[in-house]
Amino acid sequence: MKSKIQKGIGRLVVVHPELTVDPANMKGEIGRVLAFNNSADISVQFPNGTVGRYQPDALLTLKSPVDILATLKRSLEQLCLHQQKSVLEIARLVLNGEPIKALESTGGRELFLYYCTMSFQQWIEAKQKSSNSLKL
Repeated sequence: MKSKIQKGIGRLVVVHPELTVDPANMKGEIGRVLAFNNSADISVQFPNGTVGRYQPDALLTLKSPVDILATLKRSLEQLCLHQQKSVLEIARLVLNGEPIKALESTGGRELFLYYCTMSFQQWIEAKQKSSNSLKL
């Protein structure tokens, strides 16, 4: 049986749109994790066939719908109604199994990336923490 961390292979990620050095020149593009080694070197394949290697904090991945809604709830007063609806729509897309549409909906805009994504590094750490708590 695959560990939770191994299940990261095939996970959708987007190269951080504000990345200053992008070895594959795919900033802001969506790809899938091919492999990763001890959480330090992530190989990502993009739809055009390009494969890039990134540090885990250079990649963003979708939060769960529950986490998206929790982030939204903590900051309702900071968003206008249109922005709230956009974040809710992204959560709906994730919940309905449409992660590519959800990532595309962020449009690389920092506001929506904040509410709807986390770094792949944070995702790995959360999965490791969850795995460790199950062992206790």
